Amino acid sequence: MELIRAKAPDHRWLKAAVIGSYWAAIEIVIGSFLHNLKVPFSGTILSSTSVFLLVLFVSEWRQKGLVIRAGLISALLKSISPSAIILGPMIGILSEAILLELAMLLLGRNLLGYITGGALAVFSTLLHKVVSLLIVYGFNLVKILEALYYFIVKQVGIKNLEPEKLLVLITVIYLAAGALAALAGYLTAVRMRNSQGSETANKDILLRSESSLFDKKNEHGYSLWLLLLNISAVIGSLYLVNVAAPWISVPAVILYFGFVLYRYPNSTRHLKKTGFWVQFFLITLIAAFLLNGLTKGQYFSLEGLKIGLYMNLRAAIILVGFSAISTELKNPVIKAVTMQRGMAELYHSVNLAFSALPAVFNMFPGTREFFRRPAKAFSGLFYHSSELLATFERQIENRPDIIIITGDLQQGKTTFVRKIIDRLRADNLQITGFLAEGINEDGNRIGFDLLDLRTGAKTLLCRSRGLQGVKFGRFTFSEEGLKTGADIISPEQVSGSQVVIIDEIGPLELNRQGWWQAVTKLVESAGIPQLWVVRKNLVKAVISNWKVGDVYVFDIQQDQPADVAVVIHDLIKNETA
Repeated sequence: MELIRAKAPDHRWLKAAVIGSYWAAIEIVIGSFLHNLKVPFSGTILSSTSVFLLVLFVSEWRQKGLVIRAGLISALLKSISPSAIILGPMIGILSEAILLELAMLLLGRNLLGYITGGALAVFSTLLHKVVSLLIVYGFNLVKILEALYYFIVKQVGIKNLEPEKLLVLITVIYLAAGALAALAGYLTAVRMRNSQGSETANKDILLRSESSLFDKKNEHGYSLWLLLLNISAVIGSLYLVNVAAPWISVPAVILYFGFVLYRYPNSTRHLKKTGFWVQFFLITLIAAFLLNGLTKGQYFSLEGLKIGLYMNLRAAIILVGFSAISTELKNPVIKAVTMQRGMAELYHSVNLAFSALPAVFNMFPGTREFFRRPAKAFSGLFYHSSELLATFERQIENRPDIIIITGDLQQGKTTFVRKIIDRLRADNLQITGFLAEGINEDGNRIGFDLLDLRTGAKTLLCRSRGLQGVKFGRFTFSEEGLKTGADIISPEQVSGSQVVIIDEIGPLELNRQGWWQAVTKLVESAGIPQLWVVRKNLVKAVISNWKVGDVYVFDIQQDQPADVAVVIHDLIKNETA
């Protein structure tokens, strides 16, 4: 028997989950409000608001790495939004977090570090916007903006106003906005410390189930190959537009657009917006009428028209392609792989932050009230943060202990578990769960049936042929069998039991299918011991996939059913002590 002790969570991740849930709520609530009303400089306002929030918390929770962790959590929460493009906003959030954390690292967690970091974080939104536009439209955009700038200056009669001076002025405005937001956050934290105890939180923090966090949202499913294909297609399309004749490049781009429209219907919604076509005509007209106007005296040129059309075609490729790439990046397999590479703590923190979002939304005042009295709104969030942190801590502390029975394929894991069950029933223990009984034909395994350990009822689970349902590997799983298994181990059904048995947890669950959701809910809500059957090569992946307590791993080739029964009895005694 191998005992794997539950790792004590880094408290910074729990605090970062609190901040990340607030940050994500701001991005969702305030960001949607600003963008829907087409408020000018909405990105700057949103970034300044985020800096205020971050400085408010880090000046109180003075721990290194807190902002980076909160940024990662907020960015991953952004990845589950229904938006077609998630890559850009995620990079923007991470940039703000990195710059603020870097400034505090170099200058210290003091007012100078906060103000410098806040200024850089807000300024990064301008840089992010500039880089994004250059990626979308190319460097011809610079020439067009320069031509437009000189045209406007000439029309209004302003002299001696070089573009460099305007850029310096814009830079100063952004830096000042970030510095003021950081200063306001710091002063709010000081005021709250001086008035500590004058306000108390009185709301219960209720977390929703985290099981829907990484659910599949793409009706066609996900594919790592399609992720690579889309990346290659975007690069290839841009290359063809640059070097190939129109009769080659245009059909190739149209063919790719058709594929994306079929595979990712939401990915082309940016092309359906009025704003995109307004930009299309403006850029085309400016390029055609102004690009050569100041240098050659021509206020219309076919060359300028071609450049404008090329820029818009490039923009369409980038928008459509990045939307498709962003969809594939939501692939739960990617998240599962990274969790197995030492990032499980990050994703568990994201789960906690996600589960708190409804409660955080309820803490927010109305949007109008928020902008009228932002300091009071943030103070309210901060007063509730201690309760939210305590809720996260309880969620971690209540993790159930898990017993894993492992072995290779068709080595007798289910038979081994049957012997354990016989011993437990002889001791009058209440058992809930199911076994997957192998079905053989002519000596070959053709499927499994599900056996309800409480009622003795059997349900067809999967077959290698002749069955409609969820295809995975060489088996097709029946919808009824999967639903029955999930119902058997639901928190309501296991109530009053002393041990829950799940045979088995395998590749289907690691791919966020099967009874993955049911196991997640069970881990969250039931503190009773659980026995899982897991293949030997998947043990580490399964353990890292759920936030559980101590794990006792029994190998059927080395251990005895009696040894397992002893451990189960000890765990039950600890639960009732």
